[in-house]
Amino acid sequence: SWSGNIASSGFTFPFGVDFIQNGTSLSGTFRSFGDTGSIAGTVSAPNNARFTVTIPGFQPFTLMGTVDEDLNGISGTVTGSGFTGERFTMTR
Repeated sequence: SWSGNIASSGFTFPFGVDFIQNGTSLSGTFRSFGDTGSIAGTVSAPNNARFTVTIPGFQPFTLMGTVDEDLNGISGTVTGSGFTGERFTMTR
């Protein structure tokens, strides 16, 4: 389980993620403000993660980031569903 925040226009959007990794593929669950969605994505060298979140009733959005050296944090940007390169951070 991971938790994080998206910083957008002076607001902070908290979220939680449960990842399932199978080789380079990511799947799992995304939660924020009582809404739950699914994750589909990939991990690639060197330490990159990219996953798209699909929540019923919302446009999908994609988080692209870099995993830190100890594999306990990811930071990067969010695009889609009204996000245009906003920053996110998450830790486990």
